[in-house]
Amino acid sequence: MTIICQLFLFLLPVFLFFSASPAHALASDTDLGWDALIENADQTAVTHFRNALQENPDDERAILGLSFAYGLRLDDAASWNAYRSFLDKTADPNPYIYAAQNTRWFSVGANRKGLGLRAVLRNTVSHPDPNGILRVICLQYLGQLAERDNQLREADSYYSEIGALTKWRIIGPFHNISGSGFDKVFEPELVDNPDAEYKGSDLRTVRWFTPHNIRRDCWTDIARHFSTVQGVFYARTYVHSPTTQSVQMRIGTSGAFRLFLNQQMILDTIEERNNDVDTYIAEVTLQAGWNQITVKLCNSKLDRCNFLLRITDKSGTAISDLEYSTAPQQFPTSTTLVKPLDHPFLAFFRSQIAKFPNRPENYLLLANALLRNDEVDEAEEIISKLLSKYPNFICALMLALETNQRANRYDESITTIEHITNTRPDLPISLVYSFNRAVSTKQLDTADAILNNIGKTLPESNDYYEAAIELARLRNDVALVSTLQAKAFETNPQILDFASAAAMLALRTGGGYAKAIDIIKAHLSYNWNEGGLLMKAALCEDAMQYADWENTYNELFELSPLAPGFHSRMADSYAARRKWDAALKSITLALEDAPGVSWMWQQSGIYRKALSDSSGAGSDFKQAIATDPANFSARELLRELTNTPSPFSVMQTNNIDSLIRTSPSATDYPDKQSVTLLLDKQRVVYDGSRCKVRFEMLVRVLNNSGIDSYKEVTLPGGDNTIVEKAVVIKANGREIPADRNGNYAVFKNLEPNDFIYVRINWSESTQGELAGYFFDEFGMNDYVPSKIVRYSLLTQKSERYSWNFVNGEVQQYSKDTPLGNLQVWELRDQPAITEEEDMPSYGAIGKILYISSVPRWQEIVQWYYNIARTKTRSSLDVRTKMNELFPPGKQYTKQEIIEGVYHFITTNIRYSNVPFRQSGVVPQTARDVLVTRIGDCKDVATLCISMLAERGVTAYHALVRTNSSPLRKQPLPSIPFDHDIVYTELDGKPLFMDLTAENVPLYSLPFGDLEALCLVIRPGESTPSLLQKQFFTPNVMRLNTNLSIHDDLGAEVTQQYWHSGARTEFYRSAWKTLGPTEVERSIREGLSNDWPDVQLEDYSINHLDTILPEIDYTLHFSIPDFVMEAEGLRIIKLPWYSPFEPLAALGYSTRTHPYEFSKYVDTLVETITINIPDGYEAIGLTESEHFVGPVSYVQRTARQSSATLTLSRTAVFQRNYVMPEEYANFKTYYGNVARSDRQALLLVPKGTVIQRVTPGKVKVPKGGRKH
Repeated sequence: MTIICQLFLFLLPVFLFFSASPAHALASDTDLGWDALIENADQTAVTHFRNALQENPDDERAILGLSFAYGLRLDDAASWNAYRSFLDKTADPNPYIYAAQNTRWFSVGANRKGLGLRAVLRNTVSHPDPNGILRVICLQYLGQLAERDNQLREADSYYSEIGALTKWRIIGPFHNISGSGFDKVFEPELVDNPDAEYKGSDLRTVRWFTPHNIRRDCWTDIARHFSTVQGVFYARTYVHSPTTQSVQMRIGTSGAFRLFLNQQMILDTIEERNNDVDTYIAEVTLQAGWNQITVKLCNSKLDRCNFLLRITDKSGTAISDLEYSTAPQQFPTSTTLVKPLDHPFLAFFRSQIAKFPNRPENYLLLANALLRNDEVDEAEEIISKLLSKYPNFICALMLALETNQRANRYDESITTIEHITNTRPDLPISLVYSFNRAVSTKQLDTADAILNNIGKTLPESNDYYEAAIELARLRNDVALVSTLQAKAFETNPQILDFASAAAMLALRTGGGYAKAIDIIKAHLSYNWNEGGLLMKAALCEDAMQYADWENTYNELFELSPLAPGFHSRMADSYAARRKWDAALKSITLALEDAPGVSWMWQQSGIYRKALSDSSGAGSDFKQAIATDPANFSARELLRELTNTPSPFSVMQTNNIDSLIRTSPSATDYPDKQSVTLLLDKQRVVYDGSRCKVRFEMLVRVLNNSGIDSYKEVTLPGGDNTIVEKAVVIKANGREIPADRNGNYAVFKNLEPNDFIYVRINWSESTQGELAGYFFDEFGMNDYVPSKIVRYSLLTQKSERYSWNFVNGEVQQYSKDTPLGNLQVWELRDQPAITEEEDMPSYGAIGKILYISSVPRWQEIVQWYYNIARTKTRSSLDVRTKMNELFPPGKQYTKQEIIEGVYHFITTNIRYSNVPFRQSGVVPQTARDVLVTRIGDCKDVATLCISMLAERGVTAYHALVRTNSSPLRKQPLPSIPFDHDIVYTELDGKPLFMDLTAENVPLYSLPFGDLEALCLVIRPGESTPSLLQKQFFTPNVMRLNTNLSIHDDLGAEVTQQYWHSGARTEFYRSAWKTLGPTEVERSIREGLSNDWPDVQLEDYSINHLDTILPEIDYTLHFSIPDFVMEAEGLRIIKLPWYSPFEPLAALGYSTRTHPYEFSKYVDTLVETITINIPDGYEAIGLTESEHFVGPVSYVQRTARQSSATLTLSRTAVFQRNYVMPEEYANFKTYYGNVARSDRQALLLVPKGTVIQRVTPGKVKVPKGGRKH
């Protein structure tokens, strides 16, 4: 994808004007040329433009038209020459130079000498724009070109003219997960104490430091000072002004930022963008004397984080009489009038659009200028307006392609490039895309044919060689790959990838290191760059040419003075050769500019230890731990250095041989599959969440069921698991190692009575705002018997935590040790958990130890609020969609807005949870979810919150632990949740919405959410609660059955069903996407479960495609032989929908555990109306029955008229579980209802006298027997 990505990112040349009106007899060649370009007919356009220029060589529109036409086919030299000609002729070239600097024109001009790019840049510098913005951009560009030519003094002269502030004190990183640190005020923002220490992100110790070196181009680059660019960073300096004066402060950044002058914020943006110098400008007043300047950089998603600040006059010239210091100074606290200034070139193109709204060129130029500074939403809005008028215009499509790519809209990018390719398959971008598509589908012959066309269109280009080399590799043509690599470097020596490949080829083919080094030197003569110098240094080192290796690094440091990473590489190389003094010198130089990088301190400690400087090594290891408490390697090195015992040494050790010798066998547990002899978890808490965990398990499998349970085991600890031992132990003591892949183990050759032994360890560390806490839960009994189950916890005496043991008692003791406080919880000789039908899950009945150092649930609320809330920010896509759903100008109720958003998301956004796309904790942005139309629970919740906020409806995330019993004890503050829904309020009542439940109506939740533990992520929320059913539409079912008996004993039945609440999901899920025939088959199959010969006559369904809380449907069917007949009597089994029937769960005389049953219905109301055949009557009916149980009740009535019998049955369920102490009462109640439900209806001829027989009162004739 390298080639196509490069082509995607270039923008075609700009142009001034074109007309979309039909050509007519009086149209000029220039007009006709632009008409042709609108139709993407570039050859015709070239002809017209040339004709126009023959008549008028100064026709600017024709010149730009030529530049565009040549650029469409990547005729770079011709395109640039035309564009440069336009710049020479136009009255004010500055806005156009600005809009074009990130295009292919400038990159081609930079790579090909002789095209005059430097002359354009120098001319712009010598004839500056009124605001000086373009001048400083050109100075920066000239400096980069000089660096490339290895003219470093010349580069420095250009960079020095920029006038950037370069004296800074820096500190960081602080928490900024999901960008949450932008609005948070950290202490260094308020107080300036250069010697202070603070707790930064992940509880690392952070301090102010002043770098010894700066980047050559004067940008302050976070990546060169820290091990991460994610976080909040502060840079501070003081500026002394001899007088009170009005100045402009100008800043460009990668990342969001806030700029403070004397603690007053004067500029900021929450958008994380990569932009250029002078992007944001404000006019302010510098007070006489010292002034404090603070830059707050915030980055959570970019791979760069940097800034450049200038203090200038109105012309952009740096103020010369200012003095700078990083030492704290007294500064005034008075505020200044802040006047933010529009970017003049953006303002220019916006004014052109206002003046000439029908000229598309101004939209293109504005979009291009916006994209220079990553303002993707604004650029997209401009391009969308253009494409609405000219949907096939490739220039606009190219810009749309770039906006889609920058916004990570993969599908839209593919759609756009497909559109371009279908419109003009012969263009270079279309050819390269088609080539990549053919290669990705292994259509190599097709790719070969396309490659030939690329070679004709882009001969000798790097695009051609990249494609040709890729195809040769896929064909396994090694010789051709080598030939092409050599030719690619010969043709394009300035490209590092080609030079590297050629150097490696030289090594493989016997050219040796000398030849490889010469190749890299040749490359550097065209392009002096860090990558090439590093490659040369590596080759010199491998060739053991250490003097040249050092000289190359010196050249690298001259090019890049701020290079702590390169010093660290040198240190590693010296250390490999045991040159410890040189290694220490190099790493010390690295630490001068990057004192917050933990692994560099660790390196330094290792080198000092090798030099027998134990004190210095210990100090460095401690610094490594302070700057990264999760650096467990440094902790271990420090422990070894100080001869400190392992923290696990104070915990109990286990004699595995003794446990095996005294182990019970299958004889002792004839009905069990295995016995756990040992389950021992040991946790050492170092610093908040930084823990080392050891886990030991010994199990004896007693039969084949035990073998099946343990032959494949996922070990705890995740990807970070270190397996010390995992074996099968035979009765004779022979050990068979398990096969392992990561933390997955397969135990081979298992036989009954074998043992499985596992000993593993892992490290744990939580990032973000929970880095200071640890929490755990540990089950201490199981469905198999256990002999020893133990949990040990070693903490520092200052560590505070809570623990709770549920569903039993545990032996617990604590003791102080030299290494901290040790707490132990232990159970011995635990019987297997008694298994019963429909018992709650282990979480509700198991003996579980909960431990947490999180003091309150508010910490969990604040943690996730900071993670998720920023992802709900609005965007152009969200605003556009809400305007589609709720067109402006009309009033909507809060209920209408909520219902509309809920219906849109559940209908259009598909659930997807793929690890490489989604984080386990951090949601995607609302815009990304809307654009891709897929997301997991937290993603769709984020989108819902964002959309509702667009219409003033406030909503929050709510974390849920699904499919959990209401009997489960509330855990200690921790993260037991596995689902995310939305909470809001309507009419003063709570409203919860599960956006993953497509067919669940609003005001209901899926049954997996009901009675689940829920924590609303709303500031101030203090405790989780259960999602009790009174919050939601009741799950009610009503059924009216009308039954007519035929003379042939068949029956005609009409049933009317009404369902409300979450249970409507069953029917919408089953039928909504089916056609009428499939629905009919589904219904017929359902009826056939009760009546095999049923004939479905008709059906109707209402509210199937809605989100209404109800659904109803009517069935009309006939049942042959429905009535049983005996001796003139007719017997009818009453068709109750859900009669009480015998249950295995009620087959016990007593229960150990609660009985849980489904919660799919709260109230069931049934009415059966039977039309009694002529000449018959119903007998034996009880007019009213009422059964009351501990958790539900059932009421039945019967009413009979001359020809009709009406039976009704109402069942109400208050809850869905029965406690053991309620079991006997419930069982009796259930049996009574079941007997009543089993009663059949007896129809007898009218006048028939039936004598009721009372059991035990039957008279037996003499000599007879009772039966």
